[in-house]
Amino acid sequence: MGILVSACQTSQTSIDMTDGDGGAYGALSNATKTIIEATPPDEPITNRQLVTQVREFLASQRLTQRPGLYCSDANADAPFIC
Repeated sequence: MGILVSACQTSQTSIDMTDGDGGAYGALSNATKTIIEATPPDEPITNRQLVTQVREFLASQRLTQRPGLYCSDANADAPFIC
């Protein structure tokens, strides 16, 4: 009944990044935040859409990690809750 979003596949390593001010953050967290901020508040994004868009965002940044979504089909199409 749960929903799990993993930062990467089991054969990969999740990537940590730094900003210009010396702060550190995870690539998955940053991509998720970027996608959510770009999504209009009146258009909820599903778990499946979020993970798909995060994968595309990470690929556009030339990052090789590929997040995973583990849940039922019904939960995959349910709105992402943050």
